[in-house]
Formats: sequence, structure tokens, C-alpha cells
Amino acid sequence: MLEVTLNELEKLKLDEYNGVEITLAINNASELSREKIKEYQKQGYKIEKVRIFAKENQEYQNEPYDVQTYMHIREKLENLVKGISMDLPEKERFVEVYKRICSAIRYDNQISDPVTKEEKEYCDAQENNSRNLVNGLLYGKCVCAGFADILRNALSMVNIESKYVFGEIYLKEIDEKKFKKYKAKPDEYYIKIGKRYIIIDAHAWNKVKLDGKWYNVDVTYDALDVRLGKNPQNCLKTDREIRLEDRKKCFEGPKCVTKVSEEEIAMLFNPQARYIRDRKIPELKDIKAMLEYAVEDTADMMGDIRRKFIRLKEKANEIFSRKKPSLLEAPNEEGDNSESNSNATTDSKHSWDLENWDMRREDFSKDVTSSIIQDEREENISKDRDDYK
Repeated sequence: MLEVTLNELEKLKLDEYNGVEITLAINNASELSREKIKEYQKQGYKIEKVRIFAKENQEYQNEPYDVQTYMHIREKLENLVKGISMDLPEKERFVEVYKRICSAIRYDNQISDPVTKEEKEYCDAQENNSRNLVNGLLYGKCVCAGFADILRNALSMVNIESKYVFGEIYLKEIDEKKFKKYKAKPDEYYIKIGKRYIIIDAHAWNKVKLDGKWYNVDVTYDALDVRLGKNPQNCLKTDREIRLEDRKKCFEGPKCVTKVSEEEIAMLFNPQARYIRDRKIPELKDIKAMLEYAVEDTADMMGDIRRKFIRLKEKANEIFSRKKPSLLEAPNEEGDNSESNSNATTDSKHSWDLENWDMRREDFSKDVTSSIIQDEREENISKDRDDYK
């Protein structure tokens, strides 16, 4: 398999590479249309895969797609940005893409928090696809990494530069007693500061360049609010704002220092809206979206009850079907049966050990602890200034 960029492909002599399987490497989906692929194939080039590569991406976003999957992805992106005029200002183009993604894609809870055996099997099979372009665009559901990857590529279709950002978000603080009973989700880990346990989760979002300035945007967290006609709370933020307000840490990328007021964000996302004091008066489309959400939320709640019931049933079956050891059967060297060993292996994949995220505990604790202390100092200074005013 030969991997080349578009420029390198143009320089290849067809007679020398006739029949050679080719992977095309591009930076974003705007660089390679479906028509261009068909043109290359008509010329005789055997295009088998397409790799969308960016150094900020994670491994599952940089993995190549087979050419048919890429064709479907590109078609969905074309439909997503259809009708958005390139004559519009960058911020208006951005807002329209942002709103369309919020309306079209839902968060996939089965990936982030699988409960039943069936959901765990689904998670194992679809974990990567929920974090790249496949599941969100083709099936309408993904997790944060998928949202961020889709936004980056969709914005490239309307000539807006953005970057994928991966970092951590501090979920909560727990004291020692409560921490002993806390059940961590697969991607969560922790650090200990004194008698506090800081629960941390991996998270992905974007930095977007508008009118020459960079901003943080988090379509995952804004999706529901925007769908319900509300103003987004995690959009066009500075680095300092997301550190102090959203508790996002340990991220890289271009510096975001330009503050955007809530009034400007409201004008961008809901220019026709009317307000009573600070509350937006719902429009007909907002009421419709709220009713749809109420139906979805009820269905999700009933689904959660059903999932928990299925899991209880599965546990009961495991207990009653567990093989009782024979009196003549000798225990293994560790004194544990093979079932418990296999469970230990499976559980270790999602343990609290930071090595599962390729991190050295000493370095991570040192860096993050100093980051928390610095952020708390900044927050206290900011509060003191407000009180002084």
C-alpha cells in the first residue's frame, strides 16, 4: 500500500504504479471531493483509502478510512454545510455550522457509560468510530472527540481554520469517605491533594480562528442548549475562562485571549430573540424543540431503567450459573479461579492507574497540583477585585 499526498499523487507516473493500492493523505475533508476521487480512479489510480491527518488529532482520527466510507463522510459534510454562503462573515458561517451540528448529532451515552453486556460489546466495537467522523456523521451519535473532529472538518468546508484540542476536565472533588464508594467511569482518573480527591475525565473540544483571532468552542457541551434555542455557554471562550469556569486543564494549541461578551454571543446565535430582563422569550421553534427533547428525555430515562434491570438480570445469571468447584478439584497457584483472573484483567483496563493514559503519576500530580493551586489563586484574586469594586 502506497501512501501519498495529493501533490505527490499528481507527480506519480501511472504506468509505474498501475495496480498499486494507494492511500491519499489529506489534512481535512475539504481538500478531497468525491468527484476528485472518481476522476483519479478513471485515470487508473487504485485509490483504496483516505487518511485525514493532523498532528493535533488522536490516533483514531488519523486512522485511514476505506474509500467508500470516506465518500459517505464527504457527502454528509457537503449536506451539513449546504447553502452556507462564502460571502457571509466568518463568525456567521461558524455559527451556522455550529448550530447545524448541535441539531443533527446526539451524545452517545452507551459509549461513555456502557452498562449491559450488549452495550459493552457495542462500546468495544464502536469506540474508535464514535471518536472520529464515522458515527456522528453517518449515524447521528458520537462522543466529545467525534463532535470535535466533525466540527473541525465541517468548518474547513466553509474555509474556517480550527484545531482539535484534547485535555482534561475536573469533574468534582470528593472527600476520603465518599471516595471509597465512588465508582469511576472508564475514562476517569484522579489526583489527591491533602484530604481531597480530584476526579478528572479526558475531554475534547476545538479552537477556532475567526477574523484572525482564536477562541475555544465546545460543541459537545453546547449541543443541547443550542438545540433548545438557548444561547451557548461554552462557545467563543478565552483560555483563562475555560480554566476557571469550565475547569479545563492540560491542553495545548493557539492562545485564546480575546473575550466575547454574552450580549455578542446572544446576537450571533439568536439575533431575532426578545428578552424579559435576562430571559429569552421562547419562539415557536424553541417550544417544538423543548417538546421533542421532553419526549427524548423520557425515553432515555425509561431506557436507563431498562438497562439497569437487564444488568441486574445478567448479574443474577452470572451468580447462579457460576461453576461450583469440585471437592476433587485442586485450586490454582494463586488460589483464584480463572474467571476471577479474567475479570481482574478486564477491570485493570479501566483502573485508576495513570499508566493507562501513558502518564507518569509523579509528573502528572506535580503539574496538575500546581495548576490547581495557581487557578485557585487567580480565582481568589479575581473575587477580591470584584469585592473591592
